[in-house]
Amino acid sequence: MDKLIVMKAKSMDFLSNLWHNFLDRLSFRDQPDGDKQIRLLRYVIFMVILLVAGTILEFTLSIIHIQPPTFSLFITLGALCGIVLAYFLEMDSRKSLQMSMEENSQILSAISSILIVLSTDNTVTHWNDTAEMVLGMTAPQTIGEPFFQLDMKWDWGPIKDGIEACRLNNNKIRLDDIRFSRTDGGIGELGITLTPILSGDHKVSGVLLFGSDITERKRMERQLLLAQKFKSIGELATGIAHEINTPTQYVGSNIRFLQDQVEVLLKFWKEFRKSVLATKAEIPELEAVSSLENSIQAIEEDNLMKEIPVALQESLEGLDHISQIVMAMKEFSHPGHGEKSLTDINHIIESTVLVSKNEWKYVAEMEMEFAPDLPLIPAYTNELKQAILNLLVNASDAVSDVYGDGKSGKGLIKIITKQNNDWVEIRVTDNGSGMPEEIQSFVFDPFFTTKDVGKGSGQGLSITYNIVVDRHKGMINFESEYGKGTTFIIRLPINPK
Repeated sequence: MDKLIVMKAKSMDFLSNLWHNFLDRLSFRDQPDGDKQIRLLRYVIFMVILLVAGTILEFTLSIIHIQPPTFSLFITLGALCGIVLAYFLEMDSRKSLQMSMEENSQILSAISSILIVLSTDNTVTHWNDTAEMVLGMTAPQTIGEPFFQLDMKWDWGPIKDGIEACRLNNNKIRLDDIRFSRTDGGIGELGITLTPILSGDHKVSGVLLFGSDITERKRMERQLLLAQKFKSIGELATGIAHEINTPTQYVGSNIRFLQDQVEVLLKFWKEFRKSVLATKAEIPELEAVSSLENSIQAIEEDNLMKEIPVALQESLEGLDHISQIVMAMKEFSHPGHGEKSLTDINHIIESTVLVSKNEWKYVAEMEMEFAPDLPLIPAYTNELKQAILNLLVNASDAVSDVYGDGKSGKGLIKIITKQNNDWVEIRVTDNGSGMPEEIQSFVFDPFFTTKDVGKGSGQGLSITYNIVVDRHKGMINFESEYGKGTTFIIRLPINPK
């Protein structure tokens, strides 16, 4: 009997400990309040049923004269079986919940946009794979950390203001043109939408940041806008060129007419002068002849015979130069056909150099060394003109940094073309300021510029890179030594695939 009582006591202690451990595991700390109450009620009912069943079993067995201690042992074993069963049911439920959470996590990771979730106190609770890839910080580095203390190089100002406004007004906030440091070291732009997360009582319990890298889209938009501006300027330039060309043509025709007539007059003058001098020798006392001789001597014969033809010739050369500029303007501003055409690289460089002369003529001398047998290549002609113009302006600025306004000496810009196997190669060299090594990796990034505010947009070389590499499947790189100068090298395929 004593052994049975001890066994009963130990079994009850074991049952009590197991029960308390079980209740501790079922504390439901990570579940919403409504779910906690429902699941706790379910377990209480389950245990009441087990206790009632045990009591009925004890009463039934007492009728058939089985010793009472044994009844309690049966009740203990029955309750223990119930607890174990409830435990496995709970584990199954937790496993299902875990699988559901893993599935949701996989879905969030598969989203191709940046997805970051902040809690009430702006602690990071979610950080998907795209956020890792774009922002360069992993989920383990960020989850559980205060969002505003993360070491991310982007425009924190508008992001902080946006999150505050999102919480305060309970509205979506759209942030565009958020500049950030890309993982490759370049500068990019983000578009971010801030969405408030509401709790059961409709209060803001968190903020969802949903965004993407819009650098490429913004670049294309700016390039399209620039192309539209160039189109408008081109149409205006074409009209101006036409207006200049018309009077230039008839002024040139008139000067050529005068040039021909002056030659006739000069011949007549020579004969007339000979005649007057001969007459004077034969009839020295003739008053009319003496008067003509005095008039002839008063005329500066050197100016008459030499300077007038030179002046007319220079006038014609000036008019020819105007015509060349007008033709270059018309060619440069021509809208093109929107498709590739066989292009003479030497010719488009010549016309671009002529059009841009005002940019470089005060600070640099221009040398051009063209391969005469350079093959025609399929190209977007107007876009290549723009790329060459950007490099010339860049070279002119670099030379100006060293030589100033050119009054005490000019720098040099040299353009060389040649065929290099299956490529046409263009080299634009200047002896300007060159580039420090620490900035050379950023040269083709949008917005990157070393110029003062208002003097450069940081778009010229970025657009040139796009024209050469993306549009023509070519290559562009450079060689630069700080303090000595820079050479930009463009290679364009002769037969692009």
